[in-house]
Amino acid sequence: MGQEPEARLVGWKRIANHLRCSERTARRWEREEQLPVHRQQHERRSTIYALPSALAAWVASRSRRPPSD
Repeated sequence: MGQEPEARLVGWKRIANHLRCSERTARRWEREEQLPVHRQQHERRSTIYALPSALAAWVASRSRRPPSD
């Protein structure tokens, strides 16, 4: 009946594997190119996660950019 929530990619390793890049590149893309990741704050640390659909939309938006001269 109801639609199941989308499975999250939890952790830099799973996010990077999904994007077929290194963890370092994924972190750089978050910092410099607004890779859509989320942080769930815990008492001492946070958990990072991303939704596959949001990553797919981000990749698609990047591929439509005009080349810079």
